Amino acid sequence: MIIKRIFIIILGIFLLSLVVITIAQFTAFQGWSDGTVIKGDDIVKSSLGDEFLLQYVTKNFPDYQTSVTIMDAFGKDKLSYFHIEGDFYEPKIDVLINDKDLRCYKIYSSIFYKTKNEEFKGIDIISQTSPIDLEYNKNTKEFVDIAKKLVAKKEWKLVKDCGKLLLNAGDEEIKKTLERYALGKFSDEELEINKNSDIKKDDMTAYAKQVLEAK
Repeated sequence: MIIKRIFIIILGIFLLSLVVITIAQFTAFQGWSDGTVIKGDDIVKSSLGDEFLLQYVTKNFPDYQTSVTIMDAFGKDKLSYFHIEGDFYEPKIDVLINDKDLRCYKIYSSIFYKTKNEEFKGIDIISQTSPIDLEYNKNTKEFVDIAKKLVAKKEWKLVKDCGKLLLNAGDEEIKKTLERYALGKFSDEELEINKNSDIKKDDMTAYAKQVLEAK
């Protein structure tokens, strides 16, 4: 009898523990289901008056990151999609080119551009830089000519943004530029243009070596 009672008590404790654990797990997972912390929309406007719609979803599973989709202001055309680490934050919109034939912005790691009488197009410059992208992605192939105009400004931040893509596209001019940078050689004009840049000569030398070695 005593052994039977002990067995029943142990079985009861085991079943009770199992129920408690199950309830705890259910409660924990119910709170965040697929890991979504927050999601929303945000309209950002450039200094030139162009507007973009940012749709974002922040999740804490499997990693804490935010997925961002950038669309035109009406939410009709998807221009770019990418992830940022951590929570959503409103980006700075950098005007890269603004002339009668081309308007070009940088938002996060994406560049948006439109030529005369066309709608904006976008490309994420971090992910769209491989030879495969250049071969199969129409937007990436089209962006090559835009990238050449950006690099022609001789700003190191733009060279870092577009250098790898142009090198993979077979552009000889960027290849010569990167080979020169890898040797630590910079023109007086380049030094003057970038004298207040956060990117220094050593940064560009290291970048050029890395890109050339990876080619």
